[in-house]
Amino acid sequence: MKTRPFLRSGLVLALALLPWSVRAETSPYRLVIGDEVRITYPGSASPVVAMIDMDGNIRLPGLRGVSIAAKSLDEAEVFIEQALSEANLYVGPRVSMSVSRYAPVIVAGDVSGPGRFDFLPGMTVSAALGLAGGRSAEGPGTFELTRNEIETRGRLRQSALDIAQGLVRLAGLNAFLDGRDSFTLTDAQIATVPASARDRLPELVAGETVLLQTRLERDREMLRMWAAEIDNMETRAGISGTRLALQNRIVENLESELDNSRALVERGVQTANRLSEIIQRDANARARALEIESAQILLDQSISDATLERFSFQSQQRQEALRERRNLLVSLEKRRLDHQRDLASLAALSQVNPVSVLADDHFVVRFDLISPRPERDTTTPITPATRLLPGDTLIVTVTPATIPTR
Repeated sequence: MKTRPFLRSGLVLALALLPWSVRAETSPYRLVIGDEVRITYPGSASPVVAMIDMDGNIRLPGLRGVSIAAKSLDEAEVFIEQALSEANLYVGPRVSMSVSRYAPVIVAGDVSGPGRFDFLPGMTVSAALGLAGGRSAEGPGTFELTRNEIETRGRLRQSALDIAQGLVRLAGLNAFLDGRDSFTLTDAQIATVPASARDRLPELVAGETVLLQTRLERDREMLRMWAAEIDNMETRAGISGTRLALQNRIVENLESELDNSRALVERGVQTANRLSEIIQRDANARARALEIESAQILLDQSISDATLERFSFQSQQRQEALRERRNLLVSLEKRRLDHQRDLASLAALSQVNPVSVLADDHFVVRFDLISPRPERDTTTPITPATRLLPGDTLIVTVTPATIPTR
């Protein structure tokens, strides 16, 4: 007679009578959905590995689904042996079973990386929380505080240099607008530059002075070119005016000669051919005068155009400098505000105690446990030291701590 099933049942019954606080450490593990088991039984060439499906069953060759969820390994072995016998597959089969992989633990809620995690023997709430990346709502750690301080100091250095560059650039623009080849900073201007960037001022002033002189020299060269071109055209216009005056005198002389020739022809002392010759000379002289006058008009127009272009260039250069100065004043003010804000941030970071930032009294952390085991006591408060079991779902909720008011 086979006594093994009765011994197992008696052990399970005795354990079932123990309170949960005792059984938690001594009761056998009960299988849940998602557990992967390894089964060896007669007739199988190699052990069968199967996962307990959503219905709590496993499937073996020749058998329909065998429900083993919520059973201990011993109970599951007996249940499978009975199923094999009832199916007339084997006589007195002996089944051996072990867990090859436990059902995963699920961590959800206010964590950095919620998800499914492989169960590890002895896993606690704290360990699962670590696998999930920690609380998502907890304050910045020491690393983050250090990084923020480094970034803030870097921004302060950059904004201080930007203020120094902007102030020097502004002084250079003012010198350009005044037509000065150099400039110096007053003590009042230097005082507005953050101390960390004042040692860069001589270098910045020297560089800006080179740019100022280059810009002024370029503009002066352009103006010299226009002046030379205008002078050349004005000289040509003067010569053209002289030629036109001479040509007009020639026309006047020919008009007088023409009048005399006509009088002579009327008296019969001069031939008509002579009159025709004088008329032709007069027409040619007048045409030449018109040609010279047209050329002079074109020269005058060219002088006017060149003068207008020179004025437009000067006006455009000044307008660009004024516009750049206006934008620079706005940018300088913004840089100063950013610098003051970062100074305040650095002061705050320097006074922060990382331990107090990480302290739990800033946040209320609540752990809720959902277990597939009906016998699992989930009413007792869950703490970081609470042990988890395969298939458990841990829900983390983080809320700001209530600050008492007076």
